[in-house]
Amino acid sequence: MAGGIFAAGCIGDAAQPRRRHIVASISVVADAVRMVGGERVEVHTLVGPGGDPHQYLLQPRDLEILSAADMVFIIGLGLEESMRQVLAEPNLSGRTVAVSGNIDRAELLPATSGGGAFDPHVWFDVRLWVTAIQTVADSLAKLDSASADFFLSNAASYQNQLLQLDEWMVARAREISEARRVLITAHRGFDYLGRRMGLETVGVLGTGTTAGVDPDEIDRVAAVVVARDIPFVFAETSLTREDVEAVRGRVGAQGGSVEIAGPLYSDATGNPETVEETYIGMMGYDVNAIVAALAESPILSP
Repeated sequence: MAGGIFAAGCIGDAAQPRRRHIVASISVVADAVRMVGGERVEVHTLVGPGGDPHQYLLQPRDLEILSAADMVFIIGLGLEESMRQVLAEPNLSGRTVAVSGNIDRAELLPATSGGGAFDPHVWFDVRLWVTAIQTVADSLAKLDSASADFFLSNAASYQNQLLQLDEWMVARAREISEARRVLITAHRGFDYLGRRMGLETVGVLGTGTTAGVDPDEIDRVAAVVVARDIPFVFAETSLTREDVEAVRGRVGAQGGSVEIAGPLYSDATGNPETVEETYIGMMGYDVNAIVAALAESPILSP
């Protein structure tokens, strides 16, 4: 089942003479818009694979693309803090939609750093992402009322796939023993995933990445690794390995050992023309990598 949903492409595409020009802040959002909009949208992504949206600075070409967009989709919740002033300008604010806008605030986790009160990495709880997909569909339907049924139908089909993904993720988490349910990553981008899969999450950096690493944090994370006998810490595709390498060094100095796994996809999906280019493919890859590293006898999905 898992392998089948990971290979999903756009649903119900139908060519239209008028394609709406959409800008997405990050590749996870771009994938959501493509899944809902199909061939009736043309999507430009500001921060692509390997990029860090916490620190991304808009380029002159980005400003041109934004000014010509029919609609701009962002995560919100402070993720795109470096873009905030530009997106708040009168000519853009009315065309900008935060896909997190309709998520129940009671379901949000607190930020540990960055520009907002809440952790913006909401896509790592698939149930919350289902709500975000509905926001995308409703917004596109408002933009192009003639295609409203098309967008809403695509969203409903995709949401069903996401619920299957969520069920599979929860089942895979059961393969990890209680003693090894600790996920240590380069930054606190996986707290929603940890909550859903029942994993304790530890990050070298906070939920944002703009602040430098405090050496005391390296020692703190290393102490967790040694005390809990954690076999792996995870690098991330959108961050350098420097911080997790520092943790490994400190673990060694404390008489322990740890390997670096991954990298995991955190703030960006994979490269074009890979399975990980899609949200479902990215999530499947991350869950498989986490379970393979932390489970003592992992059972990989078919």
